Amino acid sequence: MVRVPVTPATWSTWRRYCDVAGISMGRAISALVDHELAAVVGEPSSESGSWFEQQTQARLAERERALTEREDELARSEDRIRRWSEHLRDREREVEAREWRLELTQKLAGQPSGTAQAKTGRNERCPCGSGLKYKNCHGR
Repeated sequence: MVRVPVTPATWSTWRRYCDVAGISMGRAISALVDHELAAVVGEPSSESGSWFEQQTQARLAERERALTEREDELARSEDRIRRWSEHLRDREREVEAREWRLELTQKLAGQPSGTAQAKTGRNERCPCGSGLKYKNCHGR
């Protein structure tokens, strides 16, 4: 066992670094010592550097996969919303055409149009047939 003379602040910083990197403090110190020895001897540190690199690459690949999944999910949601919006626009056109035909039929029959009919009271049932009071339905 080797004792390294460091301050508590340095030790705490090293512990946080290891936690963020997802490795034990012993493995990190071992890799650091190997790296420093290889630098002194002049050999490239192949084992320790590759392990850290592999861990980082694995985390990066996982994040890229999660991002791709999220982008696909967003694209599917946007497509559903676009289709629903088109459906609603089609329904609005159908309702407008139905109202136009009704007004035209009423004019041809000599009946007053929908705007000239008697007003519905606030607390009366809504004429749309929803069963709600006018103030809670179309009276807003």
